[in-house]
Amino acid sequence: SLKDLQVQLNQAEQDAKRYRDLQSQEQNKAATYDDQIKKTEIQIQSVQQQIQDTLRHISAKESDITSTGQDIDAKKDQLVKLQQQQNEAIVALYELGNPSTLEVMAGANTISEYNDRAQYIEAIERRITSTIDQETLAAKELEDKKTALEQQRADLAALKGEQESKKAGL
Repeated sequence: SLKDLQVQLNQAEQDAKRYRDLQSQEQNKAATYDDQIKKTEIQIQSVQQQIQDTLRHISAKESDITSTGQDIDAKKDQLVKLQQQQNEAIVALYELGNPSTLEVMAGANTISEYNDRAQYIEAIERRITSTIDQETLAAKELEDKKTALEQQRADLAALKGEQESKKAGL
């Protein structure tokens, strides 16, 4: 009958409207998911860039550590040489027997010889003093370099930890 057909038509129209509404909702969900995927991809790219930056910082720190280590080795070598120079100067002064001014005068045949001996003794004493000063400075520089190296290693460990946490966050 016509009434049945009318009811069926209304029902079909309601079903079609419901399906269009469901389709619209699903399209909205899909658009939301697409937006979330794009945001997540942007976040991943950002974290990957941060990881690359951290890798560059790690590489730079490792290079700094190597350079500081080489500086420390050079300072150690310098300190050894200074200690050798000081030892040589002390031996030379010891061999002279630390003579008094009167002994130097008595042992000299001329004033020129006395002057030469006195200047030689003064030069040895200046060399010892200078070497001690240089050793003190080199030892302080060495200690400063070691402290810097420890700090660089701590910075490197922090950067590596940061990198690992960023990788874990992916």
